[in-house]
Amino acid sequence: MKKAMKSPPRGPGRILFEDFLAPRGITPLQFGGKLDFSQREMDALLSGDRRVDAELARKFAEILGTSVDFWLHLQAQADSYEARQQNTEPPRLVLDKTGIPNPFNLLR
Repeated sequence: MKKAMKSPPRGPGRILFEDFLAPRGITPLQFGGKLDFSQREMDALLSGDRRVDAELARKFAEILGTSVDFWLHLQAQADSYEARQQNTEPPRLVLDKTGIPNPFNLLR
C-alpha cells in the first residue's frame, strides 16, 4: 500500500499561476477576462476552491497551448490526494459464508 503524500500536490490553479501566468507577466484578472471569469471566480480557481473540469481544461489548452489532459491530470492528482486524506481508516473486510473476504461486502 502506498503511503499518503506528506504535502498536497500543486493543483491546477497554482500551476496555472506559477508556471504560466506569472512568468509571462499575465495577471489573473487579464487571464480571467479571456475565460469570462469574475475576480471571485479567478480567486476560487487559483486557490483550488474551483475544480478544473473538462470544459475549463479545454479553454486552458486552447489559450495556453497545452493539452486538455495536462489540466485534467493535475485535477485528478489533487482530487486523489484529497480522497486519501479523508480515508483515514481502511475498509473492514466482511467474510462471506465460505470465510473468504468478499470485496462486494465493502459496498454495504
